[in-house]
Amino acid sequence: MSVDLAALTLANGSLWVTCEIVPERKPAVMSIGRQIWAAKARYDEIHQDTAVPWWVVGIIHYREADLSFSRSIAQGDRWDRVSTHVPRGRGPFHNWREAAIDALVKCPPFTARWTDWSMGGALTATEAFNGFAYEQYHHENSPYNWGATNHEERGKYVADGKYSAAAWDMQIGCAALMKALFEIEQGTKV
Repeated sequence: MSVDLAALTLANGSLWVTCEIVPERKPAVMSIGRQIWAAKARYDEIHQDTAVPWWVVGIIHYREADLSFSRSIAQGDRWDRVSTHVPRGRGPFHNWREAAIDALVKCPPFTARWTDWSMGGALTATEAFNGFAYEQYHHENSPYNWGATNHEERGKYVADGKYSAAAWDMQIGCAALMKALFEIEQGTKV
């Protein structure tokens, strides 16, 4: 089953326009946003090698590795060992940067090949990074993107290939972090 990327990008763009961070989650969202902002220089190095925007790299780093530079953005496994989670068999690498570039350039969905970095496009790219199972099999908004926003729905993959309709994603979604980073950026320009 394939996903219509153009339609998904339009849908994600429409959701972005009405997206709001859930008020009770805003302090946590802003805290993670500030941590991503603080590491902007490291993420920008990856941007220079892949053309993936620094903020997308930072957000994926949070979602996949909880911002740990000892973990790969590919799936959160240690980068100095061969990975055991999907994508399996990656590494070991010499450093975090090498692992991050590998994840974006050499692993599906080949995020470095993506060219639409509009808000809808970026959200489609991050959803592709996590996989389209929410779209294909559950017909719901991906919590990977929409966690901690008004568009989050119940249901989550709690492990590779293991879905729970009752689970609620407690991680912050990509859209909420994008909103936080833009807010932080505006504050630095004042």
